[in-house]
Amino acid sequence: MSIPVLWLLITAALVLFMTPGLAFFYGGLVKAKSVISMMMLSFGSIGLVGVLWVLFGFNQAFVDGTSETDWIPEVLGNPFSDFGLQDAATAAFSGDAAAGSVLAGAIFGATFAIITVALISGSIADRARFWPWMLFVGLFATLVYFPVASWVFAFVVNEDGTATFTGWVGQLGAHLGYDTSTIDFAGGTAVHINAGAAALAAQRATGAPRRAAVGRPAILAHVPESGRHLWPEACTGTVSLAGHAPDRPVSLRTQGCRPDP
Repeated sequence: MSIPVLWLLITAALVLFMTPGLAFFYGGLVKAKSVISMMMLSFGSIGLVGVLWVLFGFNQAFVDGTSETDWIPEVLGNPFSDFGLQDAATAAFSGDAAAGSVLAGAIFGATFAIITVALISGSIADRARFWPWMLFVGLFATLVYFPVASWVFAFVVNEDGTATFTGWVGQLGAHLGYDTSTIDFAGGTAVHINAGAAALAAQRATGAPRRAAVGRPAILAHVPESGRHLWPEACTGTVSLAGHAPDRPVSLRTQGCRPDP
């Protein structure tokens, strides 16, 4: 196993660890009788989104900018191009290192899909039942997150080891005639803006909680404690792909600095 693949798997584990941290964060802010149900919204997202991502989400989120492989070039990948990642898994088990890297990337991408959907649950605290929530999770992941991820995260590796982002957001600069490109290492576009807009829509659809239903936070200490589980995304999302952009000090920029390259 190569060092980049090993690091990708380590960072994937750290990002996946964020979702239980988010469950404790949200669970600590609701009233006592809602703690378990609130946490189950996040854990339910892990199970369902992970399965959908393996079945077709990874393929749907990969575009190379050509009409031969994309359903809509730069916008939507073909979800059935390698259904269930069967071809990639078969090649990886036969010793194909490139296929192994694809599977590692699929695992890493799944963790961001999971945390994106789980973030939305905070906007409907005390107002959502588990099974309707799971229906929403499946629909949102399929119709919203997977396509948006292809716009932002899809890329191909060039012969010199650098990456060219192939979604329409990644190609926006080129389409507008600029030399710059849109690069989202930490998920600010596909994850945070996406989840934030969906959370606002979900809150508007379910309405504000009744004043009498708003109680004291059950376990407020869980809020700062869960922060240490949520922090890894700031580093892992940036440095996992930094190998394809060696001229960009992405980790320092994530921490608040913007040094000249």
